[in-house]
Amino acid sequence: KELRDVKRITVKPNEKKTVTLAFKQDDLCYWDTQLKRFVLEKDKIQLQIGSSSTNIKEQQTIEIK
Repeated sequence: KELRDVKRITVKPNEKKTVTLAFKQDDLCYWDTQLKRFVLEKDKIQLQIGSSSTNIKEQQTIEIK
């Protein structure tokens, strides 16, 4: 797990809010020690939203093509 875009919002019981998180391509890259550069793999990435890393409320999988 890696912490990326952070926003603090308050939601009352039974209230719904739309939150937009922005990611740059570089946010999804990792350092490849053999290539000695950052790479972005074609893969599926799971985004998780919660009040902490152990209290996940929502999750969504995105696919990098």
